[in-house]
Amino acid sequence: AGLLIALQIGLLRWGLGPLRRMSAQIHAIERGELELLQGEQPRELSGLADNLNSLIRHQTQTAERHRQRLDDLAHSLKTPLAVLRTAAAPKPASGLAALLDEQVGRIDQIVSYQRQRAAVAGATTVIRPIALRPLLDRLCNSLAKVHREKGVAFSITLAEGDTVKADEGDLFELFGNLLENAFRHAARQLEVHGRRRNGRLVIDIDDDGPGIAPDDSERLLQRGERADQRYPGEGIGLAVVNEIAHQYGGPVEILRAPLGGARIRVSLPG
Repeated sequence: AGLLIALQIGLLRWGLGPLRRMSAQIHAIERGELELLQGEQPRELSGLADNLNSLIRHQTQTAERHRQRLDDLAHSLKTPLAVLRTAAAPKPASGLAALLDEQVGRIDQIVSYQRQRAAVAGATTVIRPIALRPLLDRLCNSLAKVHREKGVAFSITLAEGDTVKADEGDLFELFGNLLENAFRHAARQLEVHGRRRNGRLVIDIDDDGPGIAPDDSERLLQRGERADQRYPGEGIGLAVVNEIAHQYGGPVEILRAPLGGARIRVSLPG
């Protein structure tokens, strides 16, 4: 009886071996180590493996196709919008010119917002973990050059090995908007802090600017709202940030920073 039981266990382990290997490859795809299921599969599992690979390829191609179409749309509208603005410029006192300029601005805002919304990939199981420190370094160095005349000093407190499971384009969009706002409103100092909490990476972006009143926090997460009307913009940055963060299961919090300005907190899956 003992020999038969051992033989049955051995047969079960041998028979389930291909399923264990397929499961390990699927976990590797989730971690971003593989793109598709690889290797020869038993006849009984070959159809399943082919369908899974086809689904992964279709998802990747669909997301890329949507982004390309949106880029084409934005590029196609950019030139006629510029022509309309130029046509309205010579007559600033004219009511028609002012109306035309207002409507062109609205069209430009709508196109930009919808383009950014649709470009959000969101959290999926098939996504490669991204090292966050190099991305933040790149963005901060670029923005420091753009705002060189202000002389804003920045620091990033984040481990080199900290990764987030998110689309790289989403991360550039999210932190690009947050850091641009921070550099714009900071007086002299900007700090970025990251820490692990409950399996997620919590990022705080602090500045020493005027800050954001608590009553304005919810309003500024809506499309078209800006805290400071002196700065030109479409008022969609924080709305896009809020949408991207919610795609990855984390809210955006607007708090008071120890530096005296605003603290924007986002939480992303680790």
